[in-house]
Amino acid sequence: MIPSLCWVARGAAAREPHVLKLDADELTQLIQQTQNNLEIVEGSCDSDSDEEGKTEPGPADSSPNINSKEVNMKDEEADEFNMADYDNDENTTGQKIFGAGLSGVSYFANPEDDPYITLPNIAKDDEGENEIKPTDNLICCAKLDGDMSNIEVHLWNPEDEDFYVHHDILLDKFPLAIEWLSFDAGEQPEESTGRVAGNYVALGCMSPQIELWDLDIINTSEPVAVLGERLKSSKKKPKIGKKGHSDAVMSLGWNRHTQNIIASGSADNCILLWDLETATAKECLTHHKDKVQNVKLAF
Repeated sequence: MIPSLCWVARGAAAREPHVLKLDADELTQLIQQTQNNLEIVEGSCDSDSDEEGKTEPGPADSSPNINSKEVNMKDEEADEFNMADYDNDENTTGQKIFGAGLSGVSYFANPEDDPYITLPNIAKDDEGENEIKPTDNLICCAKLDGDMSNIEVHLWNPEDEDFYVHHDILLDKFPLAIEWLSFDAGEQPEESTGRVAGNYVALGCMSPQIELWDLDIINTSEPVAVLGERLKSSKKKPKIGKKGHSDAVMSLGWNRHTQNIIASGSADNCILLWDLETATAKECLTHHKDKVQNVKLAF
C-alpha cells in the first residue's frame, strides 16, 4: 500500500548522492536505537488501549486434514536449502534486527560474511551507478508492505525508458504523509551569497512527530531533524500546542513562497505551522472538528 507520494523537483537532487557505509559498531548502535524507539511506541500504544480478552482455543478436532504426500514434498524442499538450521544462532554471527517487520533477521555489514549468500559477487560498485541526470524525474513513495515500511525513491526517465527504485529508506514506523521540500536549515557555506537549496522529504507517521530525511544520502539510517517532542507513555492525552501534535500526522504542506514554513494536519483535529529554521511550531489552528487529512499552503 502507498499512503502518500510526491514529486521531487527536477534538478534538485545531487548528481552523485552520498553513499553512507556503516561499520559493525555503528550498525549495532543503530539496531539498539531502533529497538528502543519501537519499545517506546509500543509502550505508548499499550497504555492507551484496554486489555483485550483472551480467545478460547477451538475444538481439538477442528484442524484441517493434511495430505502426507504434500508434507513429504515440503520437507524435501526445506532440506534442499537446509531450512531446518536456518534459525540456528550458532551458524550466524550477524546483528539481529527486531521490529518493523524484520523480527529475527540477521544483518551483515559485509555481505561476504553472510553464510546464506553463496553466489559469487559478480558486480562491484561502479562509479556513476547512482548518478541522477538533470533530465531524470524522481518520485518519492511512502510504502507499506505488511509490517515493513519504507520510503522508495523512484527514478523515471521517459527518454531512456527507465523506471526503477533508485534507493530507499527503511522506517521503524508506519508512514501516512510525505512532502518534498528544498529548504535547508543547516549551516550554509560562508562563500554562498544566498541559501543553498537542499533535497528533503518531510514524513508524517502514526506518531505525533514529523521527520525530515535527506534524499541525497543513500543508506541513511536516521532523519536529519525531527519536529515535535516524543510522547512519553501515559494514559493522559497530551495537550496540543507549540510543542507538537498529540496524535498521528496525516497531512503535510510546504510553503514554496515562504520556504521555512511547513504545515501539518493531524488526527488531533489541529493544524500546526512549523518554522524549519528553529524546528518549532509557531501557530496552532484549532477550528477543525475532525481529523485533518489534507493541508496545502497557498500564500
